[in-house]
Amino acid sequence: MPIVEKLDDFWNARGNLQPNTRTFRPFRGWEQGAGKHLVFLFRVNSPEILSNIAEVQADLSRDEAFVPFPGNYIHITVKVWGFLEDKRAAPGDILPEELGHVIPQFQAKLSSSKAFDAKLGRLNVFPSVVFTEVQDGGCFAELNRKVLEIPGIEARWSDHPNYIPHAALGTFKDGMNVKPLIKRLEAHRDISFGTINVNNVELVIAHWRDTKFPIFESMCRIELQP
Repeated sequence: MPIVEKLDDFWNARGNLQPNTRTFRPFRGWEQGAGKHLVFLFRVNSPEILSNIAEVQADLSRDEAFVPFPGNYIHITVKVWGFLEDKRAAPGDILPEELGHVIPQFQAKLSSSKAFDAKLGRLNVFPSVVFTEVQDGGCFAELNRKVLEIPGIEARWSDHPNYIPHAALGTFKDGMNVKPLIKRLEAHRDISFGTINVNNVELVIAHWRDTKFPIFESMCRIELQP
């Protein structure tokens, strides 16, 4: 199914949305403020786009059901990898030596990829987050496929062919009625936040350091070809 149709399906189901904030918490140790999660991503760092996002977040935050993400968290995921652990406790765990093997292959696999422009706009909802859609002509999906070609990187349900590029703006407060919030989302549905040049991909550790939301620690950054 084309990405546009998948996005339309999520939007058309908004009236029956049953928030599941547990799916926003794919990190062991969330409640304890611990956990190290490896993610390939692009950070949205345009001051103009972040300012536009903050304005919409401020309006959505007038509804107590919405929990906005901070500007330094706004990103577009290329690929969720797994947990970094000294000893494998679950099938998806990544050992330090495996991380060491993947980094040079990540560098080689994406070194010839070209930078591209992506337009951020149109609000939408997953059961776990409020997000802005990303129009990029399929470039992020291609990056997702390239990362999946790296030995040791396994596909998840959110990868090709189900991959949907998006930038999450916030999540839902547990136990709240979201129908008034959906009305606010509808009012902002067709907003455009702006266009950004995607010129790098990072492999980061998302973890907590006494913060409400994850902090990204960069392990490797690949500059895409101009």
